[in-house]
Amino acid sequence: MTQAFAAINAKIGADPADYVEVLINEYSLAVKAIDPHKRENVDKYAYQGGGVEVTPVDASRNSPGAVEASAFKGDTVKPAVLAQTMASAPNDSGVENPKIEFVLVKRFKFNDNQPEIQIDVKGPRASKIIHYDLTGKLLDVSQG
Repeated sequence: MTQAFAAINAKIGADPADYVEVLINEYSLAVKAIDPHKRENVDKYAYQGGGVEVTPVDASRNSPGAVEASAFKGDTVKPAVLAQTMASAPNDSGVENPKIEFVLVKRFKFNDNQPEIQIDVKGPRASKIIHYDLTGKLLDVSQG
């Protein structure tokens, strides 16, 4: 994960970059980030197989200032904390034979001070959504 974030931040060209969302699944680590040179633009940076692919994101449906208001500094997302929460989530979920579907880091509500880590866990009989803060503290577990 550390290598993926380093490659993405190098491609963005800002350190720390202004992230809007982080998505991790079994195939890639992707970051939606504000373009540091043209702040009204958001791009998706997907790290797969050692390279970073960049694609534009349509942010036109957002009200003015919404992208900036949902942004957070990329250096607040620590790979070690993500790894810790991913290790804890299957057990914290209480789901039988759990598998992590994906990890999402973003501000889920407009008035959130900080983004949260959301981990979706699925098993053959149930699915749960687990939220952690950026320090790795368990916030809540809900139905998936």
